[in-house]
Amino acid sequence: MVQPSSAADRAGLKKGDVITSFNGVDVSEPNVFRNQVASTAPGTAVTLSVLRDGRPQPVQATLGEFTAQPERPRE
Repeated sequence: MVQPSSAADRAGLKKGDVITSFNGVDVSEPNVFRNQVASTAPGTAVTLSVLRDGRPQPVQATLGEFTAQPERPRE
């Protein structure tokens, strides 16, 4: 899911996009991708490759600051 008003939303990422590379480095595992993003400063412009509807597409993004979302009470 892409959070409204997030850096991903501003970059144009859509629900269902599969990120396949981060600044030219293949993304083979979610933990590696998360660490790549975490080790890059907020405000940095990056290039992602995504699969959208089965076709590769480049996406330019600027990393934002992580803001924790409040937990919703369990029902």
